[in-house]
Amino acid sequence: MKIFGGGGSRHNKSTNSKPTAKKANKVKPNQQTSDFSYVPNQMKNAKSVKNTKVAKKQKKPKSIVTKILIFIAVLIALTIAAGGVWLAMNVRKPDISQPHQNDTTINDPENGDNPIINLNQGDRIDDFFTFAVCATDIDGTRTDNIMVVAFDTNKHTVNVMNIPRDTMSNVNKTGANKKINAAYARGIEQTKKQIAQVMGFTPDKYIVVDFNGIADIVDAIGGIDYEIPFPMMYSDPTQDLEIHFPKAGMQHLDGEQVVEFLRWRKNGPGYTNLVPDEYLNGDETRIAKQQEFLVYLAKQVLTPANAFKFKDIADAVFNNVKTDITAGEMIWLAGQAFQIDTSSGIKMFTLPGYSSMSTAGTSTSLSFYFVNESEALNLINLYFNPYAQPIRYLDLVSGPTKSSSSSKDDDED
Repeated sequence: MKIFGGGGSRHNKSTNSKPTAKKANKVKPNQQTSDFSYVPNQMKNAKSVKNTKVAKKQKKPKSIVTKILIFIAVLIALTIAAGGVWLAMNVRKPDISQPHQNDTTINDPENGDNPIINLNQGDRIDDFFTFAVCATDIDGTRTDNIMVVAFDTNKHTVNVMNIPRDTMSNVNKTGANKKINAAYARGIEQTKKQIAQVMGFTPDKYIVVDFNGIADIVDAIGGIDYEIPFPMMYSDPTQDLEIHFPKAGMQHLDGEQVVEFLRWRKNGPGYTNLVPDEYLNGDETRIAKQQEFLVYLAKQVLTPANAFKFKDIADAVFNNVKTDITAGEMIWLAGQAFQIDTSSGIKMFTLPGYSSMSTAGTSTSLSFYFVNESEALNLINLYFNPYAQPIRYLDLVSGPTKSSSSSKDDDED
């Protein structure tokens, strides 16, 4: 009994004292094992440093690109800021603070009777600007068209007064030199002075454009569709003028064709029978035709679609004009112009008067246009006077009795 008891006890002790084997970690399903879990810490740290350096090397090119993009963004921002500063400093309404030399009175030494007419009408109407707009003929010495434009930027209306090129000016000249279109040979200031005689005020600014400018504007908007009223055929090599519209009707016109249309005054030999009777009274009909066309052209230029062509239109204007309007003033005016309701905001007029023959101090009768003062004053004060007080007098030449036999087309003018 004792033996069995002692042996049993020792056996149990021996069994319990054996070293127990360490249990292996069980691998969970879908769990991957890695040898790196057995890598010493020093090796882990070395590998981590190496990986960081590689990452830095990989990020370096991206860092350079980012810097370049930032630089470009800053450059663009500075350019926009500079443009904004330029716009803020330069885009503004026309400066009319400087009075003209003859804004107080007309006392023209070239004038035969030296009248003194008060042009100081008191306070100006706010945001009401006037412009002398002239188109020169082929040699640039005379004005083929003279217009006075009144732009009310409060009401967003434009009124245009056509002054017939044959209008007799009250200057100490003879013959064709008494026509207002001859004034430009002595400069735009002389033209403005003679405009003041027939309008009662001196325009604030001037624009002188040659026909190339009109052609370029038309081309900038892709041409226009316009109805030719009757066959127009005329050729004059001395004026470098070739007008060729053998058929009437709606036609697509480019800039050069528009100039031909605007310069038409009469048909050449063999084509005179194609001209309707209402077109036989010379300059007055041509002005009416031009007025109708210019209103149509203005409507086309000021359509919303052409706002995106503003740069091309501006280039066409600045490349072909002489003006005292600054670039900033032009941009301001353009912004105002695009707010005009072209269906009702543009009105065209012709300075009231009549055509008649006169020798004008020579032995040859020429066709002149004489202004009707009372009718002209009514129209000027209603649509063109930039002053708060009405204009009461004009400096005009008294013409002969109104005659319908006006117009003998004198090509020397």
